[in-house]
Amino acid sequence: MIMIRSFFIVSLFSVVFVTPALADEIFSLKIGFASLEADGTFAGESGGIGTQIDFDSDLNFDDSQDVFAEAAVQLGRFRVSAGYLPLDFSGDGTISRDITFDGRTFPSGTNVSSNVEIDVFDIAVAFYVIDFDDGPLRVQLGPELAVKIGEVDMSIRDTSSGISENVSATVPVPTIGARGRIAFSDYFGVVGRIGYLEFRDSSVLDTEIQLEFSPVPLLGVFAGYRYIDVDVDESGVILKSTFSGPFAGVLARF
Repeated sequence: MIMIRSFFIVSLFSVVFVTPALADEIFSLKIGFASLEADGTFAGESGGIGTQIDFDSDLNFDDSQDVFAEAAVQLGRFRVSAGYLPLDFSGDGTISRDITFDGRTFPSGTNVSSNVEIDVFDIAVAFYVIDFDDGPLRVQLGPELAVKIGEVDMSIRDTSSGISENVSATVPVPTIGARGRIAFSDYFGVVGRIGYLEFRDSSVLDTEIQLEFSPVPLLGVFAGYRYIDVDVDESGVILKSTFSGPFAGVLARF
């Protein structure tokens, strides 16, 4: 996991600072706050055995609320970006059924706390087949290839005895999709993105739409909605869930 974080930091640095200078080069940096809700199930399997735990009905998980970031550079028709989205869901309560997690069974009536953390690293390259970026009305649309690396860590702890179990996995999933943008100069724009692919025993659907508003040159704000559908089966980590909700933040272009 340390190697993945180091590689991502280097990629982020390269996107913003190391790319060769070109006349039509556009850098952008976005920092925002996302509030995403989890809906679905997760499990920690050992020997193929594990209870599917529902985010809502079993432990009433809270929403994930955290800061995310994206850096991007556009070189002609190409757009290269690196993004980071942390997801952190936690819940606690008295379980109403036996739950087996990573080989240990927590009996019905046990008070437990649980945590699901997912760090999503996203590196993408888009090529705008349609690229009208010189007039007052700007239209850009084209395919996008991305690699999403999810560092997943899930745990359950008996709050009375302190006994806990933990499972983790690093899940790389490539996606194929499209990105588009319609804007009035750099003043107001609408950005949309979608990507999907099944890879080994996992699949990811990632979509988002956002509005950008730049009342002054080079600086602005943005807001939107993101929907992620994941189906992961990797190293005992089972995650079949959607993560969705609004986000907002500030942006800079230079």
